[in-house]
Amino acid sequence: MMPNEQLELLLVDDAPMIRQVLVLFLSRTYHVTTCEDGAAALHQLQLGYVPAIIVTDFEMPNMDGLQLTRAIRTMGLNCPILMASSIKDPSMRQTALAAGVNTFLVKPVLPMELKREIMALLENPRLALD
Repeated sequence: MMPNEQLELLLVDDAPMIRQVLVLFLSRTYHVTTCEDGAAALHQLQLGYVPAIIVTDFEMPNMDGLQLTRAIRTMGLNCPILMASSIKDPSMRQTALAAGVNTFLVKPVLPMELKREIMALLENPRLALD
């Protein structure tokens, strides 16, 4: 990577306000591409877009984060995936990790916490953090 080149981050969330806030925060460090649901994200990936990391919501219309993760892994893409959900059920975390999510966070997630988790995941993609 060139000195001033930013890593590509795909942000997938159906809430426009969350996308806007996270783009403002994350674009200082990453080149952020946004999609409003898993179907739109999958389409971008099928067109050849290859992000360094994917940050996705779980609950979205058309295609949720779990379906997106399964589709990404079926395509053979190995980029790290961080999923956030307001569902606090521990079995949801296990289901997400089994589907191929690297890190599962329970919302609300503070922007600095998210940035820290992204950095940790990029340093060690196999790491699944609580």
